[in-house]
Amino acid sequence: QQSDVCDAHSSCAAVVKPHQDEKEGGAPVNPLDQDAVTKEIVDEACSAGSIATQEGLSNCHQLCGPRMCCFVQLGQTSNCVDTKGKECMTYQACSVLADIDEDVKTVSEGENGVGLDVDVEDV
Repeated sequence: QQSDVCDAHSSCAAVVKPHQDEKEGGAPVNPLDQDAVTKEIVDEACSAGSIATQEGLSNCHQLCGPRMCCFVQLGQTSNCVDTKGKECMTYQACSVLADIDEDVKTVSEGENGVGLDVDVEDV
């Protein structure tokens, strides 16, 4: 049962433990290759098909949470593109979460700032 859960998330190991320990007999991973692997994992986790499910959306949030500062409007103090530039590019697919949050805000505020009780999926 636990091994099934671990197997389902085995591709995330490249993100969690990006460099193989040389003491284990493995060659270290080239950081450029690691960025490509990470980007591929994030792209898949945050694809339209993946975030259409609750589990997929949760996985995307889990991978992207620490990097959401990359997608705060430029000029805001919480935007971290200047400090995490390359990392922000690797996690570009996470921007879909910022778009979802903006859609929810727009729908809930309505035209005149009056709240509408509409689920984004119903729009």
